[in-house]
This record gives sequence, C-alpha cells and structure tokens, in this order.
Amino acid sequence: MTTRLDRLVLLLDTGSTTAVRRTAAQQLGEIQKQHPGELYNLLSRVVVHLRSKVWDTRLAAGQALESIAANVPIWDPERETTDASQSSEEEEEDLHKLQFSQFDLASVLQHGKLLLGSAGKEYDIDFSDMTPQERLELQRRNLKERLGLASQFMDVDLVDDADLDTKQTKPSNIKLETKSPSPSPSTSTTSAAPTPAVAEINMAGLSARERNMLKRKMKLESKMKSKKEKVRVMDLKGKSEPKAVKVESKEEFEFTAQPQSDKFVVEVKKPTPSETDETDGIQREWPFRMICEHLCLDLFDPAWEIRHGAGIGLRSILKAHGQGAGKRLCSREKNEQLHNAWLEDVAIRLLCVFALDRFADFVSDQVVCPVRETCSQTLGVVLQYMQPDSVRKVHEHLLRLINQNDPAFSGERSVWEVRHAGLLGLKYAVAVRRDLVEMLVEGTTGAVILGLRDHDDDVRAVSASTLLPITAEFVRMSSTERIRDVITTLWDCLIDLKDDLTASTGAVMDLIAKMFEQPGVMDIVRQGCSLSELVPRLHPFFRHTITSVRIAVLNTLLTFIECGTTSEWIDERVYRLVFQNLIVEEKVEIIEKTLAVWKGLTIGGKVDNPLILQGTQNWLGSWFEITMTPIGQPLDTAAYFYKPPGAFGNGGTFATTTSAPTVGTGKKNKKAMTNNTTTSAVRSSNEAEAAGNRDGHNLDAGMIAQDFSLITTDQVMRCRIACTTALGMAMSTWPDDSMEVSYQEVLLNLLTSQWALKRQLGAMAVEEWAKAVLKARYNADCISHAPPEAILAESHNFPRNLSRAMIANLETAQANTTGFYFELVHVLKRIRNECQNLANAFHAEAKVPLDLIPTLPNLVPGEALPEQGPLFTIETATQVVGEIFEQLLAKVPRGKGRAALVTALEERQKRVVASIGYFEELKQKIEINVYASTAGAVVELGVLPDKLNPVIRSVMNSIKFEENLELQKRSAATLTGLIALCERNTARSNPNDKIIKNLCTFLCSDTTITPVLQENQTKLGIMSIVKEESGKGHHAPVKEVLTQEQKDAQLMKRGAEITLRQLCDTFGDRVFEIVPKLKEFVSQKLMEAFPILPPSAGGDISNEQSDHLITVDMALGQDVVDSLTVLNMIIPYVSSGLYNQILQIVPHICKSLQSCYAVIRHVSARCLAAIANVITAETMQIIVHKILPQLGNTLNPYDRQGASELVYHLVQMLDTKILPYTIFLIVPILGRMSDVDEGVRLTCTNCFALLIKLVPLEAGIPDPPGISTEMLQHRDEERRFLAQLLDSSKVENYDIPVKINAELRKYQQEGVNWLAFLNKFHLHGILCDDMGLGKTLQSICILAGDHYRRAQKFNETKSPEWTAIPSVVICPPTLTGHWYHEILNYCSNLKPLLYTGGPTERKRLRASITKNDIIIMSYDIIRNDIEELSAITWNYCILDEGHIIKNGKTKITKAIKTLKSNHRLILSGTPIQNNVLELWSLFDFLMPGFLGSEKIFNERFGKPILASRDSKSSSKEQEAGALALEALHKQVLPFLLRRLKEDVLHDLPPKIIQDYYCELSDLQKSLYDEFAKSQAKSSVEQDLGTDVVATKPSGDKPRGATHIFQALQYLRRLCNHPLLVVSDKYPNYKKVEAFLQKTNTNIHSISNAPKLQALKQLLGECGIGATTTESDSDPAAMAAGAVSQHRALIFCQLKPMLDIIENDLFKTLMPTVSYLRLDGSVDSNKRHEMVQKFNADPSIDVLLLTTHVGGLGLNLTGADTVIFVEHDWNPMKDLQAMDRAHRIGQKKVVNVYRLITRGTLEEKIMGLQKFKLNIANSVVNQQNSGLQSMDTDQILDLFNVSEGEDKKNKRPKNQDGASAEGLGAAKAVLENLETLWDEKDYEEEYNIDSFISSLN
Repeated sequence: MTTRLDRLVLLLDTGSTTAVRRTAAQQLGEIQKQHPGELYNLLSRVVVHLRSKVWDTRLAAGQALESIAANVPIWDPERETTDASQSSEEEEEDLHKLQFSQFDLASVLQHGKLLLGSAGKEYDIDFSDMTPQERLELQRRNLKERLGLASQFMDVDLVDDADLDTKQTKPSNIKLETKSPSPSPSTSTTSAAPTPAVAEINMAGLSARERNMLKRKMKLESKMKSKKEKVRVMDLKGKSEPKAVKVESKEEFEFTAQPQSDKFVVEVKKPTPSETDETDGIQREWPFRMICEHLCLDLFDPAWEIRHGAGIGLRSILKAHGQGAGKRLCSREKNEQLHNAWLEDVAIRLLCVFALDRFADFVSDQVVCPVRETCSQTLGVVLQYMQPDSVRKVHEHLLRLINQNDPAFSGERSVWEVRHAGLLGLKYAVAVRRDLVEMLVEGTTGAVILGLRDHDDDVRAVSASTLLPITAEFVRMSSTERIRDVITTLWDCLIDLKDDLTASTGAVMDLIAKMFEQPGVMDIVRQGCSLSELVPRLHPFFRHTITSVRIAVLNTLLTFIECGTTSEWIDERVYRLVFQNLIVEEKVEIIEKTLAVWKGLTIGGKVDNPLILQGTQNWLGSWFEITMTPIGQPLDTAAYFYKPPGAFGNGGTFATTTSAPTVGTGKKNKKAMTNNTTTSAVRSSNEAEAAGNRDGHNLDAGMIAQDFSLITTDQVMRCRIACTTALGMAMSTWPDDSMEVSYQEVLLNLLTSQWALKRQLGAMAVEEWAKAVLKARYNADCISHAPPEAILAESHNFPRNLSRAMIANLETAQANTTGFYFELVHVLKRIRNECQNLANAFHAEAKVPLDLIPTLPNLVPGEALPEQGPLFTIETATQVVGEIFEQLLAKVPRGKGRAALVTALEERQKRVVASIGYFEELKQKIEINVYASTAGAVVELGVLPDKLNPVIRSVMNSIKFEENLELQKRSAATLTGLIALCERNTARSNPNDKIIKNLCTFLCSDTTITPVLQENQTKLGIMSIVKEESGKGHHAPVKEVLTQEQKDAQLMKRGAEITLRQLCDTFGDRVFEIVPKLKEFVSQKLMEAFPILPPSAGGDISNEQSDHLITVDMALGQDVVDSLTVLNMIIPYVSSGLYNQILQIVPHICKSLQSCYAVIRHVSARCLAAIANVITAETMQIIVHKILPQLGNTLNPYDRQGASELVYHLVQMLDTKILPYTIFLIVPILGRMSDVDEGVRLTCTNCFALLIKLVPLEAGIPDPPGISTEMLQHRDEERRFLAQLLDSSKVENYDIPVKINAELRKYQQEGVNWLAFLNKFHLHGILCDDMGLGKTLQSICILAGDHYRRAQKFNETKSPEWTAIPSVVICPPTLTGHWYHEILNYCSNLKPLLYTGGPTERKRLRASITKNDIIIMSYDIIRNDIEELSAITWNYCILDEGHIIKNGKTKITKAIKTLKSNHRLILSGTPIQNNVLELWSLFDFLMPGFLGSEKIFNERFGKPILASRDSKSSSKEQEAGALALEALHKQVLPFLLRRLKEDVLHDLPPKIIQDYYCELSDLQKSLYDEFAKSQAKSSVEQDLGTDVVATKPSGDKPRGATHIFQALQYLRRLCNHPLLVVSDKYPNYKKVEAFLQKTNTNIHSISNAPKLQALKQLLGECGIGATTTESDSDPAAMAAGAVSQHRALIFCQLKPMLDIIENDLFKTLMPTVSYLRLDGSVDSNKRHEMVQKFNADPSIDVLLLTTHVGGLGLNLTGADTVIFVEHDWNPMKDLQAMDRAHRIGQKKVVNVYRLITRGTLEEKIMGLQKFKLNIANSVVNQQNSGLQSMDTDQILDLFNVSEGEDKKNKRPKNQDGASAEGLGAAKAVLENLETLWDEKDYEEEYNIDSFISSLN
C-alpha cells in the first residue's frame, strides 16, 4: 500500500496548486509532531525533492523541511564530562570546518571554479554504490578543488579514515597562508601527496589522456553497477553507539488467537528496521548534522537548481534549529565553541557561493539570481545566531565583495555579479541584525553609496533595497551629513539614469519615498537644497519604459503629497505630467495610481486651493481639447504636451516611432549604454530631446499616433474615461460661479456637439464633477450613498443648466434620433459611392438609358449644412436599394443574358444593403454610448425627468449591448444610482421591480449557462458529465464559433451580472429591502414548486407532486431554473448580513435536487455548490445531513443522480475549503462506485479519485466552525473506515463466529479481517496474496462466518433478505476437488457441492443447488450452464485464480459477468499477467464502471504505462507513465490486498532459482540447419514482410501469425528432444536415419537430447535414482535408499515430453526412481487424491506434471526441488508452478532449476518472461520505479532463429527477408502474442505434422 506519508511526499512534487503543496508540507510537520522517531525517515524522503528541476517542488520541499524542523524539540544538550572515545571523532569532525582566521577570500576568487547554470557534471561520477560516508568524503575533496582551496590550509583532512590508508596521520603543523599582494602558488603550503583513493578522483594532476581513461573507467564501472534504478539514498543519522546484546522477550513473538477456541498461534516477529540507534543509545549530536552537511556540499553543485535547493533546505532547517547547530553532548562552553565554529563554517561557504556563483536569469526587465538571493536569505538566518564578532567578520567580507579593492579584483576581475551578491548578503544581514545596526551602519552606508554609483543598474537596484528595511534605524543613527550624502546620491542616480532599461530606478525611488517618510529627513534636505530643485528630477521618469519605474515615480510623489510639502514644489508642470500620464498610459494599474496622485493634487485636501487653481487654470481648456480628440486621430502633443528636460521616450514628435526602438537585452549591452551616457547634472532640454529621439524607445508612440496595430480602442477609451475623471476632480475645486462663467458654455457645446465622442466624454466629465463635489461636500462616493438633500441640480445654476440640457437631449432622442455624427460621415460617404455605382451599373452593364438613371446628391450630412441643398442620407440609400432598384430592374431589356445580369445586379444590391445594416449598427452603438453617459450625468446630478423612460432605456441599452467592459460597469453604477433615487422618491411610481425583473431575464439569456427546460426534458442522466464528455470530444481544442445571437446573449448576461453585483456591493445588507423583487425572484417560484410545509399543514408534498406541478406547467419549471441561475450568480457578492435569508432557501434547493428533470438537478447542484463555497459551514452541514444520505437511496435513481452531481460540483468548486468535509463525502461516494446507473457510477468514481488525493491532507485540518458533535462523531467513524480502506493493517479484528479446524497465522487473520471489512461495507476486492499463503483458507473463513451470520439473522427476523442462499466458487478443474476437501476439512457449518460431470449429471445436481451452501464448479462449466446459473442470486461469488477473466472478450468472462451476487471476490496470486489492461476486466467484474470504460481506461492508464516501460521512451513519456501508475494505484489499491511470502512468512525457507544451461546436440544442430534453409523459414519471413497481420481484424487469427507460431512451436520442440519433431513422416527422415547409424545411436538415446542428460545429472545430485553401492543385505543402506534426501516436481509443457522422460530416462536409465504422473489425462476428480498421496508418501521421489494441470492451486509441499524442462511464455504460469512447493507447510529450502538450451529460442522466451514480470510487479506491488524493461523490438529477435541458435551457421541467403518495412506486421503479430498464446495446448491449434511436411 502506498502510505499516507508516501502520498504526502509525492504531493510536494505533484500537487496541482501551491495551496495543496503547502498543506502537504504542513501535514508532514504534523507527522513529525505525532511520531518524533520518524525524523530521519521524513528528512530523507523530503530532501530528495530539493534537487528537483521544478521550482515549485523545491519550494514545497523547503516548506516541508521547515514544518518538520519546527516540530523537533530544540537541541540544547549539556554534559559536564566528555568521553575519551568521542573526542578523537569530534576533532576529526572539526577538521572539515572553515574558519575566518584561515580563510582567504582572494584565493577563492582567483582559484575557485565559477558556478554557472550547469557544467555538464551530471555525467561524471556515479555515487549510487558508495556509502554515505564515502560519498561525503569524495564531495568534500571535489569541493576544495572547486573553491580553489585544495592547495591551501584544508589539506589537513586529505588523509582520513574514509581513505584506504589505515594509519591515522595527523599533520604536525598547519601553516596559515600569509596574505600577500599577489598570491602565487609559492606562498601556499604544498599539499601532501594524495593517497591512492584521492589520486583516483583528483584529476587535476593528470594528463588529458589519463583523465579520459579514468573517465571511461568510471563510466564503465557505473554501467556495470547494479541494474536497479539509482535512487539517492541519504544516510541522515549520525554515528551510532555500540548496541547492547538483546535479550529475547515476549515482544519478539506474535500471538494470533484462533476462532472459537482457546488456542494461539505463535510466530516470530519480523525485526523492525526502524529501531533506530537512538532507542538504546543516547543521542549525542545535533539531529540535523548530516542533512546540513550534505546541503552545504550541494551549495557548490554544478547545477544551479541543486545549489538553489540546498540554499532553501539550509534556510528552512536553520530558521527553527539554528541555535542548536553543531552542538554535541558536552559542556556548555565547549558547545558554544562548536556552535560558533559550525555557523562560521556555513557563513564562509555561503560567502564562497557569493564569490563564485554567476548564474542569472532575466524576468521581464529585471535580473533574477535565485541562488544568490536564496543564499543571502540563508546567510540572514545564520547571522541571527552568530556572535557579534562573527557577524562583524561576515560583514567585513561582504564589504570586500562589494568594494572590490582587493588585488584579486585587479584588472578585469571587477565583477558585477560579485558586487551584486555582496549587496544581497548585506541587505539580509542588516535586516536581520538590527540590534547591531550601530556596528554595521557605517560600512553599510558606504557600500550602499558605492553600489548606487555602480554602472550596473542591477547592483544599484539591490543597493537601494539594502537600505529599505533599515531606513528608520539608518536615519535615527546617522549624522545629518551621512543622510544628506545618501539622499544626494539617490537624487543623483535619477540624473544619471539615462538608459531606458534601468531597472534600478524603481528601487531608488522607493528608497527616496521611504526616506522622506522618516521624521526630520525633509528638514535635512530642505537645508541643503530646495524641493523645488529635487522634485523636477522625477519628471523625466513619468514616461519611463519600465512599468515599475513609472509606478515608483507616482509612489514617490504620493509620499511627498502625504508629507504636506506640496506648497514648495507644486507647479503646473506636475499637473501637466500627471494628466499626460492619463492620456497615454496603457497599463490599468498605472492609470489607477495616477488617478490617486491626481486626487491628492486636487480634492485630497493636501494642496491649498489657490495652488490647485494656479496649477490647472491655464491648462484646463487644453486638457478638455486633447481629451476630446476623436479616437483614431493623432494627439496634438506639440501643442499640449509638456516634455521635461532629459525625458525618456514620448518625444513630442513622431520621428521616434519610425526608427526601431533600441532595447538592450544583455548585461553587456546595458553596460555599454550606461557608460556612454554623459553624467553632467542637467543637460539642456534640446540636447535631451535630441538624445531621446536618437536612442530612446518611445513608449507612447502607439497612443499618440492612435495606431491601432499597437493599441486597442478599449485602451484609448480607458485613458479618455480616466481623463474625464481627472477633469471632473479639477473642476470640482473651482467655485460654482467660476465654473458657470468659464466652462458652462464649453460643456453645453460638448453636450450638443455633432461628435458623439465629445457628447459622451462631456457628459462623463459632468458626472465625474458631480461625484467629486458629492465627495467634497457630503463625503459620499456616489449618489446612492449621498444624503437625500444632496441634489446638485438644485444647488446652483451651473449644474441646473447642465442637467436640463441633458434631460432635453434624452427626451429628444426618445422622440427622434439625432441627424448625424461626424464619426459616421466616412461610412455614409462609402455607402453613397456604392449606391451611385449600383445605379450606374444599370446603364453600363444592363444598357438602361442614361436619362433614367438617377443622380444622387454628392454631399452627406457633416460635409455641408442641410440649407446648402439636398444631402445624401441613409434614407436616400434605403430608397436606392428599394424602390429605385425595382424600377430600374423593370427597365432592363429582355434578352438572352438577362437572367445572369439580374443576378449580378442583385448581388451588388445585397452588398449595399449589408453596408446600410453596418451603418445602422454603428449608429446604434454610438447612440448607446452617448445616451448612457448622458443618463449617468443626469442621475449623478440628482434630478430625474418627469418621464423616467428615456433615462431607464438609455442605461438598460448600455447594460444589454455595450461591448466595452468599462462603459458597461459605468452604466451598472448609473442604474444603481437610479434605483436608489427612485427608492427615495415615494411620490412617483417606482420602476425598480420592473428593472430587476429585466436584469434577471438578461442574466438568464445565455442558454449555455441557463438551459431551457422545454428543450431539455430528459430525466435520467447527469448533465455535468454530458457537458464534460462533449467538451472532451474534440482532440484539438477547437474554439467554438459563436453565433451573433449567442454573442448578444453573453453580453447581456455580463451586463446583468455586473449590475447585480454592483447592487449587492452598493446596498450591502439592505439590498433585499431596497429591491425586494430580487429576493422574490430567487426564492418565490422555487418555494412554490418545491414547498416545505410544517407538519401541521400535512407535511411536505412529495417529490412526485413537485415533478407533476412542473410537468403540467413547464413555465414554472423554467422559472425555477432561472431563479437558481440568478442565485448562483449573486451569491458570491451577497453581504454576510443576508446569509441567514439565503440559508432559508437552501432546504428548497435540496428538494429541487431530487427533481426528475436532469436540467433542474443540474442547476440546483451548481447553485448549492456555489452557496456552499460562500456559506461553507452551515450549507455543508445541511448537505451532509440531508443530501448525502440520498446517495444510498437505491430505489430512486434521481436522488442518487442529484446528490452525486452536487458532490461533483462541490469537489470542483470548493478547492481546499472542502478538506474538512472530505471524509463525509468519500464514504457515501465509495458505496456508489458500483452503482447500476452509469451516470452515478462515473460521477462518483471521478469524485472518489479526486477526493482520495485530499485524504492525506484532511487529518491535520482544524474542525470547521459550527460543526456539531454529532457530525464529529460521524466523522470519526468515517475516518476509521477510511483508515481501514487505505491500510488493511488497521482493519478491525473480525471474530469468526464458527470454529475453523486450522491454525490461522496473524497475516491470515488480517486477511479475514479485510474480507470482513469489504463484506460489511458492501465493497468487492481482489485478494492477491502471494502463491501459497492460504487464500483458500481465508476465503473459507469469511464464507463460514457470513453464512452463519445470515442464518442467525434469519432466525431472529425471518426477513426475506436473510434467507439462505448459496455461494459459488469458480475455479480451474484441477482445484475443484481441492476446494471440496478443504471446506469439509476446515469448517463444519458449510455444505459443499461439487457441480461437475456430464450434462445429465449436472442437470440432476442442479435440483440440489439451493440445499447446499457452497457450489464448486469449473470455469468451463459456468460457461456451458450460464443460462440456468445466472437465474440464481448468489451470496458470494468467488473466482479462484480469477485472472482467468482478464480478457473481457472471452465467453467465460462474459458469462461470469452476468452472475448476480451480494459479494464478489477474486483470488489470484497474479492479478496482472500480461498487461495493465487486464486489471480493467477484473474490476469490471467487481465494480463495473469503477475504472471507466475500457477505452477510457486504456487511454488514461494502459497506453501511458506501457509506453513508459519501453526502453526507448522519452522522459516525458516516463513521467506520464509514472503519473498514470500513481493515479491507478490511488484508485485500485484500497480494493487489493497483497502480501508477499517474504513479508509475512518469516519462517518460510527461501526459494533459490537457478538456470541450468545445456548445448544443442549434433543432431539438433543439423535439424536447425535444415530449418534455416527450408521454405518454412522463408515463408515465415515472407509473412513478416507483408501487412497481412495488420490488416486483419483482431478477432480471426491471421495466416501470417499461424505460420510464425508454428515455426516457434517447431523450434521449441526441437530444443527439448529431436524425437518431438522427427517421425517417419518427416521429409528428411532418411538423412536423420543415416546420421543416427553413423553415430551409432538411436533417436531415443539421451546423447541426442542434452536436456535429458542434464535432468539425469540434476536428479543424481539431488540423490534421486542413485543406485546404492552397498550390498543389498545392509538394512541401513536399504532404508536410506528408500527415502531420498530431496523430492522433485518436474514440469513440462507437453505430454509427449513427459512420455519421453518416463520411458527413455526413468524406465531405461533410472529404474530405481519412484514417480507419479499428473497431466490432462488424469480425471480431475482423481487429481486431488494423487496430490495427497505424493505429499503423504515420502518414498515417491518425483511427480511429473504439465504446467497447465499442475501449475494451479495445488499444494505440493512434499517436494523441495522443482525442475522446469520447458518454459511457458507467460512467466506467471511458471511462478505459480514453482509455488506449488514453495508455500505454507514447506520446511526446506526450495531449489528451482530451469533447463535452458543456450543460444536458442528458449533463452529469448526467458527474456520475454522478465519483461512481463516487470509490468505485474509495478502495479500490484507498488514498486513504481520501472525496472529495466524489455523493448518490443527485441521480441522480434525471436524470429531470427537461424543466427541466434548457432553462431557458426552461415546466414541464410534471403537474409533481408524481414526487412524494415515488415516490422509493422511483425509488431502486429506480437500484439496478438498475448491473446493467442494462452490457449490450452498449442497442438490442438496448429497441426505440426502438416507443418513438418513443408520442411523439404
């Protein structure tokens, strides 16, 4: 079984979301908490994932380590005395530690190997066979070489106890390297000559040739090593103590009580491997020592992912356990030293990583260095625990890395990566050790200033972020000069950043903002220079290319505004720049931030009004103009834009857009660009502009040019809306009188403009002005929240005039539409031309006289005024295509080509009509925009017109048809305001109900979401599955093409959804009070159709009555569907204060879930899941109590379908919220996985597969709030059940109620417990214990127990469900007698009946079936008598050797699947014989549908698993296979119980399998030659070359296959004995006879049959058949000879071979051998007798058997030697045959000998067997890692017999017979190999004689 732990660890890697991975990590910590002894087990499992290539997996492993470590007690040992034995070990340990006193950073920089992404080291050395200790040594040595320290002070441990040298040599003196300006090899100590072990690995001193030889040798060695998959094993325990001698105690044995008796079975316990050293010894050292040591070495791995993982691992462990690091069991002082030494060592290693790591990655516009970032965090953790002195040393080294003034950095060695890493380290160092800020601040500030002045902007970025965490401390502790110095540097950075790609700008600005937040900084800066000088330095960055920089500018400005310093620096330039941002910015978040800044500058109360007016008055007009620029017309930047000196991009000219933007990509490019920029403080603006145009990337080119290939109209619209918001805010700061004087006219002009955009934006500006005024005067953010008196249109003339003008607009629109809009002019002109062309065509093509052709007006409205003569309008166009077209058509002269002409003209007419339609549509869209925004302004001003219709219609049209999301949202807000106003005004009629009804109708307009009941009246079935299946139908994701109608419906739905959401958000708890219609809509019809009445009113009406109501009135049903859809949509937005009202509706939804209509169940399930997602605790409680029990209602399929569909949606929707309820859901689902209804079955199986993955996470989750104690008890029961399901060892003990006459072993009792558990919960399973573990006995126990219980229940209740019914056992014919005897032997309460014999005999027996308890029959008989037997309902149906039904297409399988039974059980030692697909058929018998359909199963599991076993499979395929196998495990393992002998029978002697090879005899070789030259061989090759096989349907066996199998069969026989192929009919019989005469032998002679010789020799070695040399008179010798020391089973495939052994070997050459023979000719009733005879009589030496008859189920423990003379294609058959002897009761070692003829087909059969065994093991035994599998192409070698059989043979002439093209056909043959080869006996299938006759 995969344990919960396995699954949790796997989730770290495979978890679908971060939340799941995180939860798994926390749960691992919980396991550590509950089982403290499991630490090393947990660590070794998790730590492997730190080396994963996947980022998320590494992080999850880090989280897991952290939560494990958090649950390990802090290690703080203390002991006064130290053992002498320990001290030498400790000293040796300490030799590996690095110390600052001996550490030379310069040397590392000069000699160390750089760490890049990966150095291809993956292929170098294979660690798999070293002990952990050896591996550590090797890695340490490599590390020194990597760090360039190999020749330094670290040579002390070159000679070590792990080396080959036994003597411990200690260096007499350790020279410290003296620092010198130019380190050279002469100054460092020369290292001692390395020992042989070192020499082998240390390649530095070898020549290239020697190095290559060594590498080749290593590769060869690693190949020769174990064939097992290499798994990284971590020995994470430290050194162990010597153990005390164990004294046997009672704990050494296991006692199993026997049923209904007072006996016990005593067995030796298996020694538990987890008894750790700590159990008897005392823990002496820090528990994480070894793992940290491994991780420290991994820090220098060539692959960056491993370095990154090591950093994460160290960080995670040290967070919790840094204070115990390195400590041992010794005195406190010593421990302090050890602790500091350990921390120092790690710190130095991390510094080395900083110095050497060069791996960087680029994400968007910034460089990311995962290794250095993580290591700097780890360093931060380490520094937490270090002594101030050590912290100072680390700080010094970091400063050296940053300052780079060492000689090591001379020349080219000044490296940005090193400085970058140093600053990263510094950043965390100062953030963690704030207590030492006084000590650190001095050097840090210098380093930061240096970093900020660095040319590399990534270094600058990290420098700025270093000060961010300690800004407050820095300001508090630094001198004024120092603060001024930093701030000046920061501001200077802003001048210096002349490159569009500088990522650091953002960080610099963030730091500026943070500095200014500190008290006093503003004053310091003001003393030095004025803000009016500094703030303008931000100006150039407003339109910086990098998003984060643009945001940082705005954040900095916000800080300055908050500081209240605006009076010093605010001027019109700032206003202009901020407004420009709004016009050209494409990113939403920047627009929002800009508006926040603008709000601060205008209505935020931080700027004095005169300043605002001063800043805006000159530009308000210009801003209006630029905002109103028609969309698509370039913006006039020259006139309106302010371009600050030195700005990036956004030059006022368009010249920049023509040259390609210069965007640097790599570091070098950045370097060059930065270095070329001049650093003078401020350049002249002309120069800057020139520079901008020359090398800047113009960010805003698209927006300024209105180039729609670069931007979208939605983006332009978003900017314009933002501009109107800004204009509204600015105008609101002006007094109303001024506005009236200055802008009333402007606004009125806009509102009546012929430009639609100007009307729309003008109205928006008014609306935004009103919002800003409401905010300023009444502190209300919109009219809905404003007090009743806040009606602006009544407060002053200015708003009153505007309001009236707009209301007039709306009213005239209602009466007649506006004449024209400038936006439509170009379309109308095109239509005019098309109309004129159409008219002209009548003359040009149809020859209608010219004077009859009308001339259309030239000008359209917008080009001239109506007074200037007739204009061409859309009405004119309609006339042309209507009346005029018809008139002209009538004038077309009749003639030959008239019909074709008319068609051509009508085509033209259609095109014009289409254009007119387009014009109308465009006009409608424009009007929707205009009137919706006008209505918005009217509503916000607070006075509604007398007739509401114009306002409502304008807004509703926008909600229905507006495609722009932002505009639709504005209309939603308008409608909310309108509803609020109508609700307040009680004097007039309230339209709100009607509005809400329409909204709900819109919401339900999309039929893909809200199905139409009238069209979907299906009753049975689950719609969610149908939808999912149809969705998966397309293999390629084809994007659905929507009709216009569907698009419109989706728009409507979106608009309604936004509006309802807005209502819920705005009105909160009062929403149902303000719009009661909404509450009525979601509940009234639902309650009508599915009422819940109090008992006083006669109780609830039944579901049938509800269904009848709907059937009679379909409209009611549709109303219910609509109600549920609306509720489903609004529930996420409903205020929590209304949850109680929603919960009152839930019981009605529970009832609707039981409706007979699939549609209603579907929407109910969706809606209820949505409610559960929001109001989880209460709803889930109702679901658990009311709905889950319906899953068990076997009488009503609708109940089960509704409940299972609900569970499906819960699982899909609730994500991790479902965790606390997993247990409640999983058990009812489990019971329905074998449901008769396919929909329920599929849904439940699907949910089970998803939920079972969550089970390991469930245990550690706290109880959800509001869960009742009753539910908690219920959950504990279900938990127990699940624990039993997932782990058979936890199953409750089952007391067998009847006496069993056998001694049950512990594992057998557990097996019976498991069977009883399945019985109790009506589950079905496969007992696939290893052969010989007593499956029969365990089954008899459960049969006896269950039949006894049923009889008792019947006596008590007399209920018909407990009446006595028989059980059926179906087994191979050999075993029927065995079962009969076993039942009689083992229990007394069961009456067995052997149902065998001929048809008449069976007919007689059928009458007595019901009088017996257990009916035993063979598979053939069930096939023949299925008609009669399927009528009986059985209690148990047990299939012994149940893998016989693995092929779902055979008659036997089909027959068995029609049997009806309460309990189904398969017994099989080998549930999967040939491929994974066989598992499907077994489960299709047990739980139909549990594994989906056969096709789905094959797609999901079969194909990926088989593909991954192919040795040529890609890593992706292998991963897919592993995942599929894991998923299959999760699904089937709860229903499989498999124990292996070695796991449970600690007293069963071992089984030794040996292959015994023999060579072909001369006669056999010559016969092979014959075959090679024969036509049979060429016909086989021919068949393989054709496609015969592939094209035939799989059902009939193709001709080619027959040939091949005959050929193979011929060769197999030949290997065994020539006699099997040579007879007088043999074509070359004469030749054979001549050969025999020449060699003076006959065909029966064993010299021609090497296998018989080998067999004779083997038997002789076993002491069988050896003639006694003593005189017969010696009675002792006689006695010894009577009973041989060993007894043998000899297995053959074919009966003739048994004849040959019997006649040619035993009778002629070994007459003393006594034997029995058991083959197909022995009557099946007699077989059991023969077996008993052999077991009982030790004087019988040998039992001869055929694999088919003797291989199954027999118990032949009398023998201890098994010899296979022949082998089966199917390895399982051979295994089963072996296990006849190797089973319970066997006292001796079992030796298995397999006779194999070398270099022949047989050897290849054995290869095939290995391949098949791999598959079986991996699925049933959970050894998921694939073994070395055999490639299918290798199986083709089976046919290359002639070369394979004897290397000396010449190749046949037609050697390319089976050419490459033929492989396809051959593969097809192989596909059939498995199905074709399992037949009873091959000779029945293929006649060998006719085949031999073709060998001429």
